[in-house]
Amino acid sequence: MNPIISIQNEHPYFLILLSPIFNRLFSPFFLSSLLFRRIYYSLNYIPMLQVSFTKLSRGLNYLFHSYNRGFGSFPPPFSKVMAANRGEISVRISRAANELGCDTVGIYSREDRLTTHRYKADEAYLVGKGKSPVGAYLDIASIIQTAKKANVTAIHPGYGFLSENTDFAQACKDAGITFVGPTVEQLKTFGDKTLARNLAIEVY
Repeated sequence: MNPIISIQNEHPYFLILLSPIFNRLFSPFFLSSLLFRRIYYSLNYIPMLQVSFTKLSRGLNYLFHSYNRGFGSFPPPFSKVMAANRGEISVRISRAANELGCDTVGIYSREDRLTTHRYKADEAYLVGKGKSPVGAYLDIASIIQTAKKANVTAIHPGYGFLSENTDFAQACKDAGITFVGPTVEQLKTFGDKTLARNLAIEVY
């Protein structure tokens, strides 16, 4: 069993102090991005340190990935990515964006103001004020407005919520923000069974 994983599961605070030692003892690849991420995410057990270590993580992860693939091999695809979702979905989006060297923006409803996904992003903003916990994440106007204020260049909807909403994809397009997903035309076509069937017949 990986000693880092076992310690992380049982004694996360000890890992903060011991992870560099264990990494050096049990792995010859101390600078690998995988091992660094284990240290980083264990440090995030302390909420007060989450934001600062997210900034550090983004820079170091990009450095390590560049080292592994060759410096200058790829630039960040977007300068700032918004995760228009919640919970684990939002966390995974932020993690992937950080590893690519992108700044991240999270959104949260009032009821989710203390949840993990808020603190995993570089920035996080309240959306859908006065709306239900679910309604807040479906408030297209509020999300787009927040994205503009935060200078977001791409929005990743995750799955569920607005991921297959043509109005949301169109709103992103109108605002000059990249919608990470199908195009508006594709969503309209495959969201209509008749259009999708006719296209399948045409292509076949």
